Amino acid sequence: MNEHTDDPLHILEPEAQVPPQLKGRITQSLRNRGLLRSPTPARRRLWLTAGALAAATLLFATGVWIGRRSGQPAADTRPAYMLLLYEGRDFRLGPSLAAAEAEYDAWADSVQKGGAAVLGRALVHTAHLLRNTPQGVRVESEDAASPQGMIDGFFIIRVRDEAEAVTIARTHPHLRHGGWIVLRPIKPAS
Repeated sequence: MNEHTDDPLHILEPEAQVPPQLKGRITQSLRNRGLLRSPTPARRRLWLTAGALAAATLLFATGVWIGRRSGQPAADTRPAYMLLLYEGRDFRLGPSLAAAEAEYDAWADSVQKGGAAVLGRALVHTAHLLRNTPQGVRVESEDAASPQGMIDGFFIIRVRDEAEAVTIARTHPHLRHGGWIVLRPIKPAS
């Protein structure tokens, strides 16, 4: 019986003679439909390796997806306030712009470490003023000076309430340089 273990049709009666071409077509048809496994160990190892690689890839992709979802911070629902930094006539940064920027960055870092969310940027001192006229929208280039003074930059902070926003704004180094700050609540998105 050992001589027939590689022959899928060994269960037929010994009297029945199956033509070799028909036997080959039946065997191949059964293999193509997945009803008969290949007797070769190399092919089996190939399928096991492919299955293991597919499973490993799926597990890796699932881990990346879970990591990205858990790494996303929850939406910050605290009230937001904008600090508009104005330069007045008495505004002086000192000899180094880089030192002043580092001072402002250090302030933002300390506020962030205190629990408030902070975003800030300096503004370039050129601007375009757009006015609606009877002839259409007119664009004028000018410096960013307003009647109150030049807007130098802004910060947006998220805090518990307005009192905390005022307390934080009072510590901004812009005030020590002779500038002034307008603190405005940002209307929540509806």
